[in-house]
Amino acid sequence: MPSSSAPDLPAPERGLRLATALCGVLAAIVVARGLDFGELPAVTRWRDDAYYYFAFARNLAERGVPEVSAGATTSGVHPLWALVLAGAAALGAGAHLPWIAQGLGLVLHVGTALGLGLLLGRNRLGVCGGLLYLATPAALAEAQNGQETALACAALLGLVAAAWHGRWVLLAALVAALARSDLVPIAAGVLVMAIRPWWRGACLALVPPLAVAAFGMLTTGRPLQDSAAPLPWLFWQHFEAGQPGAAERLHHLWWWLRPVLLGTPYEHGGVLPMAGWVAAAVAPWVGARWRLWPLVIVGAAGIAGAHDLLVPVSAAFALRALPRWDAAGPRFRVLRGALVGAVVLVFVHHVVRLYPRHYYFVTLAVPAVLAFGLMLATRPRAAPLLVLAILAARAVDPRAARPAEPWQEEMMMAGRFLARVLPAGEKVGAFNSGIVSWHHPGPVLNLDGKVDARAFAALRAGDLSGWLDREGVRFVLDFPVQFTVPEPWPRGWPHASGGHFGQDFAPTRDLREVARFDVPLAHAGVPGTEAFVLYWRVGRGTPPQDGPALEDLGPAGGGDRYVLWRGAAGQRLQARSASGAEPAVTLADGRDGTALILRVAACGPETVVAATGGGLAPVRWHR
Repeated sequence: MPSSSAPDLPAPERGLRLATALCGVLAAIVVARGLDFGELPAVTRWRDDAYYYFAFARNLAERGVPEVSAGATTSGVHPLWALVLAGAAALGAGAHLPWIAQGLGLVLHVGTALGLGLLLGRNRLGVCGGLLYLATPAALAEAQNGQETALACAALLGLVAAAWHGRWVLLAALVAALARSDLVPIAAGVLVMAIRPWWRGACLALVPPLAVAAFGMLTTGRPLQDSAAPLPWLFWQHFEAGQPGAAERLHHLWWWLRPVLLGTPYEHGGVLPMAGWVAAAVAPWVGARWRLWPLVIVGAAGIAGAHDLLVPVSAAFALRALPRWDAAGPRFRVLRGALVGAVVLVFVHHVVRLYPRHYYFVTLAVPAVLAFGLMLATRPRAAPLLVLAILAARAVDPRAARPAEPWQEEMMMAGRFLARVLPAGEKVGAFNSGIVSWHHPGPVLNLDGKVDARAFAALRAGDLSGWLDREGVRFVLDFPVQFTVPEPWPRGWPHASGGHFGQDFAPTRDLREVARFDVPLAHAGVPGTEAFVLYWRVGRGTPPQDGPALEDLGPAGGGDRYVLWRGAAGQRLQARSASGAEPAVTLADGRDGTALILRVAACGPETVVAATGGGLAPVRWHR
């Protein structure tokens, strides 16, 4: 009788199917490691800048005002993501915007992976390409951070797909630019390469930046986004304060230019995918007999002491391993234009703005995976095996998960508990103001200018103190290092802004600490970031009045609690187990005139927090 079972497959085909299945398993492991639904999202996934979006969307939906900083309309957010979140808030989900942003980001991440797979082909290559992007740790982490990265990746995929099919290219370029304005150079490169003649594409490349400028004019009356200039200006001021000579300027230029030469920024898209993209771009200009030279050049750079060579050395090997690879087709031409735009993007963030953030470059994973897939199409049997090796490395890489930012819990505590230490309706200014603006019900003013052009103008004029006086701001809030005067570059903390308050400003004299939000051992690795501190601006009215001396502020997760204590100098706050089985742990020493808001770890099944000297009812809780 004939057998009803499927016919036997050749051994190589069975092996490729097994390798593809294993790719799915490893991708699932990487994704499982990267997903985060923990109880402290401000520490592990939602970055402070994301809260600017949440506050902007809530204010736009509820009051019709595009603002984050109290009293100032702003263009300091990327418009498409902000409008999506504002739509959710308008439907009554304003209180849940952070979770909605994470969910939308994950949906967009998965959708981009599916789109990549379909664009590469409904076959094994497409499956491998989709899995490779899905399990890109940086892209997965940034899809959950509340910001626009996942939307920007999806928009960039739409741009490349439109260019490959020769339809709706300008519309796709507009969407990409509105999803993230720094995609403008990539959109320009794609338009020039996709639209013939090239000069027509070059003319159309002016449209996306004009659309971004139109958003700025609509919200603030200024074409430049509020968030584009303040921190780069501050860092350039920090550098110029050292009065550099020609040698220092050349060193400074080379310091920031090195990563542009295929260094670390490109690794966020995946080393081997990025190498495939670079190889695809240069292959038409490197003949077979010249393809050893990239290896020689990279080797010489390594001998000379260059670092961050993973992408260029991998690209050089790819060129050498595929000597007959034809990368001159229209799809490769589009990717070549996108790579030129990507180099411009890295150059702008590093050399012009001096402010590279790793998530600026995660979008490069999209064209990188596409180029890598086209490269593997020339060796279809190698594709599952190579992708399997990449995913195996990611599955065991301890750096695959986004590192936590524990100091942001202190910023969250400030937002939640400022009302306990400030009079109702009192204005407060903060440089890192996103989380505080979202949680605090009172008016919060952004001081670094990213979402408040008034503050940026005051910083540039060296008159931040005068502006705060005119705005009636008697209290400022941030890490103490933000108010110091930095040493010239490369020493000191470049974010420090004390030198721009006014010529006579002295933080130790003009600011008096009135509250301190502290999580033990949580800091940004820089002196002066050990706690988030509220200051009274001396001479502006009176400091806040004392309240309860010891107060339980509620659960902090994991059985811990938040506690407020107003202790005098010489007193101590201690925690112990109710049973007395363990010695008491000293939490803090009292500070005259300062309210301490602390996260207190549980000590056994029942914890008792009490101050030395007696007279206060202790705080007790069961774990």
